[in-house]
Amino acid sequence: MGETRAERLEQFLEENDVPVVGLREGTWLRRDADRLTLDGIAAGAVLFQRGADPAELTPGTDLSTLLNGRPRFDAPA
Repeated sequence: MGETRAERLEQFLEENDVPVVGLREGTWLRRDADRLTLDGIAAGAVLFQRGADPAELTPGTDLSTLLNGRPRFDAPA
């Protein structure tokens, strides 16, 4: 339909309350017990969350707070 990936994710978040981390090539998430960290090269990632603008992330970003949330699917805004 011609939408960008970001537009499709925004549409997904209209119906689902769950954070989405868009990893760029050469990046990965590392979990160590209760700690979640973005690792990889300088390209980083983008965090999409309902009701917020997409946030650029750089390697080394602590994403541990994402482990504490409870995702809600099929939850209209």
